[in-house]
Amino acid sequence: MGCSSVWLTLPLTGNTEDENVTENPENVTKTTIRRCSILKILKSNPSITSEEIAKILKVSKRTILRDIEYLTNSKIIKREGGAFGGKLIINK
Repeated sequence: MGCSSVWLTLPLTGNTEDENVTENPENVTKTTIRRCSILKILKSNPSITSEEIAKILKVSKRTILRDIEYLTNSKIIKREGGAFGGKLIINK
């Protein structure tokens, strides 16, 4: 997916600090940027809900669920635990 080649601005804790992941943002789709943002959020808070991610990224919960499904099917993340109280872990 190439998250290392995306420039992200992501409010993780309520502030709006820019986080430079790289200097090469050309030809990056909104979907790729959003999926990389999801990974960044999950790295800092694996137990966050899809609704909370949707609010942070200002998209629908369904969009986040589709992105999580893509990331899971691509073996980028995996679910640990049940649907309630579980968390999403980034594969290494």
